[in-house]
Amino acid sequence: MKKILLKSLYLILLTITLVFAYLKIEERLFDKNISFKINSETNYAVFGHSHAETAFNDSLITNFQNFSKSGDAYFYIYPKIKKIVEENKNLKIVLIEFSNNQVFKLMDEWTWGDKNITYRFNNYEPFIDMEDQYVLLRNNFPKYFSVFFDNRKKHFWKMINNNYSWSTHRQFGGYNYLVMDKTDSLLNKLTSKRTEFGISKINIIYLVKIIRMLEKQNIKVALLRVPIHPRSTVNDNELIFNEILNKKFNSVEFLDFNAFHLETNQYGDLEHLNYRGAKVFSLWFDSIIKKGLFDKTNKQNFIDSLIMAYNKNSKEIINNLEKLKSKEKRNKDILISNILSKGTEEKIQFSFTNKLTVNKIITFANGETDHILMELSSTENDDFFNNKNFGIHLKVYTKDKGMRPQWLKDRNSYILTYKSELSLVKMNNTNYLLLSFKKKIRLEYFESIKLFIQDRGSYNGTIGKPLIINDFKL
Repeated sequence: MKKILLKSLYLILLTITLVFAYLKIEERLFDKNISFKINSETNYAVFGHSHAETAFNDSLITNFQNFSKSGDAYFYIYPKIKKIVEENKNLKIVLIEFSNNQVFKLMDEWTWGDKNITYRFNNYEPFIDMEDQYVLLRNNFPKYFSVFFDNRKKHFWKMINNNYSWSTHRQFGGYNYLVMDKTDSLLNKLTSKRTEFGISKINIIYLVKIIRMLEKQNIKVALLRVPIHPRSTVNDNELIFNEILNKKFNSVEFLDFNAFHLETNQYGDLEHLNYRGAKVFSLWFDSIIKKGLFDKTNKQNFIDSLIMAYNKNSKEIINNLEKLKSKEKRNKDILISNILSKGTEEKIQFSFTNKLTVNKIITFANGETDHILMELSSTENDDFFNNKNFGIHLKVYTKDKGMRPQWLKDRNSYILTYKSELSLVKMNNTNYLLLSFKKKIRLEYFESIKLFIQDRGSYNGTIGKPLIINDFKL
């Protein structure tokens, strides 16, 4: 009996030794074969979740790279920063996003919730130390082991096939060019303030761990907060947020851009900048780096003074733009009235979607510009029109009647394709869509026009059915 027990113990110890030896070999092979080298000219990097991911367009900021990724808790940001810093000695300053929601109790779920272990632990696992993995094991044992053993199979075959493909941009994060305009509709639905927050101890622990790791490597570190919409409920825990900031991170510089003014259409929703807002903010951020932001003793005072100057200037520009928009609207109203009274009208009954029907098409030639005006019956909300484009295919006469212009002949083409914003015009309680064709694009050149609706920013697929118009009578 004693011999059997000793043999069993020996087998258990041997198995454990072999498992740890295998894991060590796997770790070394992945470390050796996966590179985290970045552009040698990159001196500044930002890490965070979706707020920073959509705010910093790093193509517009000199010597700067965005490694933020939507949904990343600090637990997963820690190994990311560790690997990038180890291999890139050119990094001088690391910026870490610290937004109000990063102290929410919700961050526990972002760390060890089923979905996050399935995706994020699966993604970052080769670079997470065993002592850190114990956090997941302790808080979500079943899901941790499920993903852990599934990864062993995947990694085994990667090693056998010598295939260590791992896209650092796709899997480690990067700037997200957000094409979204939901802010107006969300503001209309906003009813009350958020009252339940809680505090995520694990997220705070790992932020402290990140800061200490960077300080040990003599890399300057600062926390930052990017602009979100002033009516977002995310900032409703401001008192708790400031208390944690002052108590836990008093020795770390905090760069607060929350007061930076942006227009409603520059937010994708109440928490994220869309591509328009990111362009404005990133160009401004680049300008303040060039003005010596990181050399200032009191960086926040410097930021506040520049934000105040920018916001004042921005409001003056906005007032001028509003005047210009008002003038453009008056001119458009005059144009539509002119088209309605003088254009060639054709009544039709065509539906792009079950909520968007064309009742009438009016074509009109006005000097060097041709117009197509569509009268609509629509139950689509404003968001639909704000987020869509018209795709336009113009087919030139296939039997050359002298109508095909030289610029199309040079291309040896009979089809002209381009896009136009789907802008809704409301006049006398009627909805219209107006398309104008200027200069080279005259409707007399074309046999037919095909109109279809697409999501803005998309190049594939259509929404609903296309409308084909033949035999123009201008």
